[in-house]
Amino acid sequence: MRYLFRNLATEVRTVPASSHLMSERENTAERLVVIGRGRLLAEESAAEFATRGARTRTHATVRTPDVARIAAVLTAEDAEALAVTGTSPDRIGELAS
Repeated sequence: MRYLFRNLATEVRTVPASSHLMSERENTAERLVVIGRGRLLAEESAAEFATRGARTRTHATVRTPDVARIAAVLTAEDAEALAVTGTSPDRIGELAS
């Protein structure tokens, strides 16, 4: 797929692709147009998008069958356990695992 996308890019083509893997988009796209719920969310380079997202996200929704355990782990990290603020989504995932 990477080869195909790069090849089409040399022909100055736009290729719609859907992915939640930013690392994959950085390897296959120079610029991203991100659309969510019918609205334009971003139009920028893959690197700019990944950097902006890492800087600005400060909350996440956490669902788990063991609320008490994740609350204890996140509270130890100085995050508010119910709202899960004060730490990044990536860190929440690390702690949850």
